[in-house]
Amino acid sequence: MTGSLTSSVQLDASRRRVVIIAARFNATLVDQLIDGATAAWREHGGDPARLLVERVPGAFELPLAAKMFAASGAVEAVIKSALRTHARVVHVGVHTFTPTLNGKKRTADVGLLFDPARKAEVDFCEVWLHALHWEAPLLRVKKNYPYKGTSDGLTTALREKFAASRYVGIELEVNQALAAGPARRFTDIPNRIARSLALLIIKPED
Repeated sequence: MTGSLTSSVQLDASRRRVVIIAARFNATLVDQLIDGATAAWREHGGDPARLLVERVPGAFELPLAAKMFAASGAVEAVIKSALRTHARVVHVGVHTFTPTLNGKKRTADVGLLFDPARKAEVDFCEVWLHALHWEAPLLRVKKNYPYKGTSDGLTTALREKFAASRYVGIELEVNQALAAGPARRFTDIPNRIARSLALLIIKPED
């Protein structure tokens, strides 16, 4: 089945805050993901001043950048501010991964990383997985793949600072093969991913 779960829902992002940390490497795919996310953000009334995009050279620097953000308190401050008026914050980090590693082909297009011990993250990814399958039925989506959701990174650091009931930290991993070769038939995948996420995190208008 194809279609959009968001087509009959009016979403309002006007009071939300979003922080995106993305690699400059593999810009063809990453830029599309950022463009898709920002387009969905603006489409639903998001304030550009509440959308922060930070770029780093590549995937190797992402954990370091995450640690620096955690140490600087910038992201933590945004989360604390949001929690003053909202019961829960959803933090999604976006990365890409290579199609092969040590000669072994990876078997997913998208990975959703989370901490299995935090029920809110488990439930969020379960719903997001179904939304992704609705928006892009041909995508191969796996949980905690190609890395563990508890690996070193910003979300892991922030879990130590915020209760599981109030902070949901998710990492979205996208296969770089989607930007090259036969997989380029998925030219609107970034927009589909953004729409699937918007349904989960943007509050419907009254």
